[in-house]
Amino acid sequence: MLTHPTSNSWFPLAHYHGISVMVDLPAACETLRQISLVMKEKPIDLYTLHDRLCGGETCFIMRATDAIQHIFSDLYAVPPAIRSGYFKLKVLELLLFLDSAELPQLRENRAYITRTQADTIRAIRTYLVEHLERHITLPELSAQFGIPLTNMKQNFKTVYGDTIGTYIQSYPMQKAMWLIQETDQSIAAIAGQVGYQNASKFSEVFRQISGVSPSEYRKIPRPIGAKSVLSE
Repeated sequence: MLTHPTSNSWFPLAHYHGISVMVDLPAACETLRQISLVMKEKPIDLYTLHDRLCGGETCFIMRATDAIQHIFSDLYAVPPAIRSGYFKLKVLELLLFLDSAELPQLRENRAYITRTQADTIRAIRTYLVEHLERHITLPELSAQFGIPLTNMKQNFKTVYGDTIGTYIQSYPMQKAMWLIQETDQSIAAIAGQVGYQNASKFSEVFRQISGVSPSEYRKIPRPIGAKSVLSE
């Protein structure tokens, strides 16, 4: 709530890229009431929504889902001529999503770590992606970077959202996605760069992860201002 502002917000990667939506509760409730009359739907009770998500002076944090990604990704590329009206529709879509009954199941217990711990995890991540060809055990990493094994695994998941093993398995495809959209290299050349000598096998795995073939992925417009995870 803006009545309880924070003096500083810190993100583990020292990077924030997104859109802030501020809601005037009395004005928004009246607008939603009028919309509900036209649509003949039950209005969204923003006060109840606030109490459900942020009651007791708490903050609700939720990792992005496909539905949230869909709502926000469109906002980055909307033509200026229709931006005002389009934003209003997308905010309504967002509020409808937040008001859904399934939302509490998406709540996460978030851990917080120090900047020094985050820097150590980033160094571990950099080391791993620079040595993808090596089989590096977690105990080896723990000893090399001077961090207890349990803390290393917990902190890595806090910073990157995945376990170390899952992240390293998905990283080659993340790199491939970046190369496909940011370079003119052939699909076969990109497959070789991420460790696939067989372009057909690469395309098969790529489709399993992204839902489309590499050539189809290259045709997808990239949202304005989007930033690759590879650069964070």
